[in-house]
Amino acid sequence: MPKIIKNKAETSKIKKEKAVLKENTEDFAKDSDFTQDIEQVISFFTKEQKEEIIKKETKKLDKIFKNIDENKLKIVNPLIHQCAFMSAELQDLKELIKQNGSVEFYKNGANQYGRKKSAAVEVYNAMIKNFAAILKQLYDLLPKNDTEPDDGFNDFLNE
Repeated sequence: MPKIIKNKAETSKIKKEKAVLKENTEDFAKDSDFTQDIEQVISFFTKEQKEEIIKKETKKLDKIFKNIDENKLKIVNPLIHQCAFMSAELQDLKELIKQNGSVEFYKNGANQYGRKKSAAVEVYNAMIKNFAAILKQLYDLLPKNDTEPDDGFNDFLNE
């Protein structure tokens, strides 16, 4: 429920607090050290490094699926690109978790504080499940290899 303002002095005080908050936020945005620190927390790899990982992963998967028929290729290509993207993001999250740990401290108000699973771990756990599902889809779309070596078991059964 919104706070009810009782007088003009209180309104003026709130406006001043908002102005100071806005000014501080703008100062933080201008501070290159702060922005750089935030970038480090958000991502371990640079944008260029991630793009390079995506290219490598895409190339690797394209090589695996080079002999697939054109109808399946329409399904496989978006999955390959999604898989490559997730691979780069998972590597980035993994490095962030190594660097910052899997637990972070929090404080909500004056008396509520403690430790919780880090945001990077939560995102990693969700993404790794989706990544595994896409890998399974890709695996299922691979052409079946019918040239298994004959171990003589079928001949044994038919005797």
